[in-house]
Amino acid sequence: MTIKGTVTRIFVEKDSGFKIVVVTVNDKSVIPNDVRNPDFPDSFTAVGVLKGVDKDYVVEFGGEWEKRDNGNYWPWQFKVEDYSICELETPKLMARFLCELPGVTPELAKRMLAYFHNLSEIIEKKPERLTEIKGITKEKAMQIHNAFMQKKQERSLEVFLKKYGFKSDDIKKISSAYGASALSVIKANPYQLCDDKLVSFKVCDKIGLDLNFAPDDNRRLKTAMNYVLCVKAASKGHTYLTGQMLVEETNEFFRDNAVIKTAFSNELLENRLHNLVSEGLLVHDDDKFYYPQRYVNEKEVAEILLRRTNKWSKYAAVESEIVEKSLEEAQAEIGIILDEVQLEAVRSALINNTSVITGGPGSGKTSLLKVLLRGMELITQKTGQQKPSISLAAPTGMASKRMAESTKREARTIHKLFDIKYDLFNREDTVQVNSDIVVLDEVSMLDIDMMACIMRSLN
Repeated sequence: MTIKGTVTRIFVEKDSGFKIVVVTVNDKSVIPNDVRNPDFPDSFTAVGVLKGVDKDYVVEFGGEWEKRDNGNYWPWQFKVEDYSICELETPKLMARFLCELPGVTPELAKRMLAYFHNLSEIIEKKPERLTEIKGITKEKAMQIHNAFMQKKQERSLEVFLKKYGFKSDDIKKISSAYGASALSVIKANPYQLCDDKLVSFKVCDKIGLDLNFAPDDNRRLKTAMNYVLCVKAASKGHTYLTGQMLVEETNEFFRDNAVIKTAFSNELLENRLHNLVSEGLLVHDDDKFYYPQRYVNEKEVAEILLRRTNKWSKYAAVESEIVEKSLEEAQAEIGIILDEVQLEAVRSALINNTSVITGGPGSGKTSLLKVLLRGMELITQKTGQQKPSISLAAPTGMASKRMAESTKREARTIHKLFDIKYDLFNREDTVQVNSDIVVLDEVSMLDIDMMACIMRSLN
């Protein structure tokens, strides 16, 4: 249960934040008859960790009444499990709050509090009455009203989230993500925070528990299953999971991460799984269940590669004699002699818009690459074309360093070349790479999400 009142006395105060306080209420009927002290009918004792609570603060307490053997003292007290300080109902805190608003000085805040006993309500609902105070114009009254409402929303969000251990920087990110309606968004669906990668599922589940979300609420199941599809599946190298795999992995995820403890039968999860698909909350394709954005990424990679397949490069129109002469000169300069299979691979890579070069260690991939790049430069010289711009990249710093050493050319990490940010699903972060030739090494180390970022940048 919850009960609100003003702290009128602090009996005990420990460094840990534990306090025993006396709380006075405006209406004694909020204190149940069987626990009310007949000598002090409008007061009760509250006990618990009450960090930040001071004398004269209006506080809303959550908890339960408990009876203890306490000698000559009244035996009933309120054991606090949760609490929130009502800043706008506590005069000295309200004064501090007002001074944070633009154009409100400590002196003006003092006059406002002295003039209106219900100042918070006046600012919210009847801001025009602020003009009754000397020095406040209609324009300033509305300025105070707008700033007050915004600050109140921010403070309400802060108070709510700090109960769950959120730091100030985290709260700012959430406020920035959801704007003025942040608290309403979270209370309507706390699991949205996990969907948007702002906080872990476990923290969302703590909030969900306090908001009385059912264990099998579709919003909860959707977030858990999408997390499994996004993170757990990817960690094992999968772009999708079958229905059976998803059910098993989701149950395992709940065992490790759920605060709302409930064991789900496979039958229930399978049933809910198809409900989520029918509602468009999961992507389903022939018993393949996808994280929605990964499904888009995989499809887009395939579509872009198909468009690039069988598209000739500008070198396809160059006379074969020039091509062969350039490749001979490239081999001579580098000091490499390629066999016929390797030369055929170079010719194929020259004329095709997109090529994949594979081979085990020692098969000559690096030698082939060096001849290919130098051959392209020689061809452009012989045909009077502009020297091609070349970008080399690899997944890791070490791999890009090896690539640079072996080719004697600059090489960067793929993240740096394509300016890839943390969120691989954010299409707005796509940066177009306009090099004439892009060579990527160790591509087998890339996942489908990274490949989608690359393909969009080269599209």
